[in-house]
Amino acid sequence: DVSGSQKQYGFLISAEDPECDTVEIYEAPIDAMSGATIRQYKHDRPWRSVHYLALGGLNNQPIDYFLEHHPGIKTVVLCFDRDEPGRNFAGTVAKKLTEKNLVVVDMPPAVGKDYNEYLLAAKKLISMER
Repeated sequence: DVSGSQKQYGFLISAEDPECDTVEIYEAPIDAMSGATIRQYKHDRPWRSVHYLALGGLNNQPIDYFLEHHPGIKTVVLCFDRDEPGRNFAGTVAKKLTEKNLVVVDMPPAVGKDYNEYLLAAKKLISMER
């Protein structure tokens, strides 16, 4: 962040399909990129099948801006850190988005504090299997 930066603009990796109805929201760009990489490792669906939005901290402005410009979004996946601030923010955001009739999925990292730590743990497991 620099002085004068506009907080409503998050870091975004757009889905390939402009009609995509799902966004995964992360605290930081490294976590969004880690989430995309984990999807590539899992092979459960193409990694660009969802939007990846990073907030640059625990800030509602990028969420509001993104949803305003993507009215077709139906599902929001909250991928915030597995720490007290992240868990508290997830609860607040989930309540707000549920009131807007969006489907909200709370999906903290399965391992570690954030999605980058989760990716590092997954990468280590994959390399051990080889």
